[in-house]
Amino acid sequence: MPISMIDRELLGQHWTFDWNVMDVMIGGASSLDLPRLNIATYEAAEQFAKNYGFDPKREEDLRRLHAMYIEALSFIEKMLMPSEWARGLKPPKEFFTSPDPISLLVLASQRGDDRDLSSRWACAILRVMHTIAHIEGFWRIVGLEEARLEMRSRFTKYIHTRSDGTLVFGTKNSQVELDHLEWKNLKSRSSILLKLLHKRGNVAENVYDLLGVRIVTKRLCDVVLVIRLLEELNIVTFPNCNPARARNTLIDTKYFREVSGVLVDMVNTGKLSRMEFDHLLDRAAIPVMADRSDLLVNPHSGQNYRSVQLTSRLLVNIPNPNLAWLRKVSELLLPQSNVSKNSQGRDANSLPMNATYLEAIRDLTQWVPDWNHVIGDDSVAAFVPFEVQVLDILAFQENKSGDAAHDRYKASQIRTARRRVLSGIL
Repeated sequence: MPISMIDRELLGQHWTFDWNVMDVMIGGASSLDLPRLNIATYEAAEQFAKNYGFDPKREEDLRRLHAMYIEALSFIEKMLMPSEWARGLKPPKEFFTSPDPISLLVLASQRGDDRDLSSRWACAILRVMHTIAHIEGFWRIVGLEEARLEMRSRFTKYIHTRSDGTLVFGTKNSQVELDHLEWKNLKSRSSILLKLLHKRGNVAENVYDLLGVRIVTKRLCDVVLVIRLLEELNIVTFPNCNPARARNTLIDTKYFREVSGVLVDMVNTGKLSRMEFDHLLDRAAIPVMADRSDLLVNPHSGQNYRSVQLTSRLLVNIPNPNLAWLRKVSELLLPQSNVSKNSQGRDANSLPMNATYLEAIRDLTQWVPDWNHVIGDDSVAAFVPFEVQVLDILAFQENKSGDAAHDRYKASQIRTARRRVLSGIL
């Protein structure tokens, strides 16, 4: 039986795919690399935004979208194309006079060769806004400052300076001399944006080096001792280490393991003095012949960058910010004798109390089931990754001067981000 015209159209629609999107869903492609979207109407754009997580009908969500829109434009201007922007290569004026983040979705869906510059700019801005949205979500959940303090405290209790000024790490019975130690500062927002824009996954939770420390030893062999102490002192809990993030481009641990074991046996049997042991241990620490497969993970790493690197996680508990108002309510409902008062007879941080006011507060608490229990258990727990780099002073100096220098690393990130974000514009 021949297929009717209507059935042919329905069949064609049923088996027609947006293969760019399919590649993102099941082919391992990144949404940042989509050449366009497939959203035909403003109503469809509103529904897409709502399913993404931002309801355009909610005033709060609309304000957040506008804030991300402005931040995206600023990031593109200042980080990705400052010289071109200064010369006048910037979005059409309607992007500044009447910005509508929802309309960007429709504009970014234009097809074929008739796509104008406005459509390409819409795609560029949406790529950055998508990245900002992931950063925002991560920041609302994770207490980075609390995590930073917790991470540092794990290290500092085992870091001391001797009377002669030597910096040491460890305990009285097992310690290693350090050349110096560097704490990683919290990354700026623009640095995190830039980092995410060159990652295929493009998720804020995948930024592993927001927190970290670099430990520089005087001898190469001491790098292995530092790693052992990190685990032994429970500074790094090995089940929380990310095996995919483990890197060793510094020392041949297989050779060191074999030779150091023999040397320890010789010391135990009295065949070596301490001086001989130290001398031979130094010689057992040789550079690893790295295959540089880590460059597949981070192509911006310098070819000659050498270090031992691990990424672990620590569980951080912070007060739930969504329950701050409930904590205030619980304080107000305390017996007046338990609340400090100033000379005027008022609570130190509240309005005068009366029966009507207290009754209104009690009514309010009825909206929160079992609110007394909630107040007693109102923390939020989250795992926060932190990075540890260990290397000797020679590798540290070579890293600073070689092709692994930070300015070259960042320049490489910018080039990648420019290609991804500004495709079709530059």
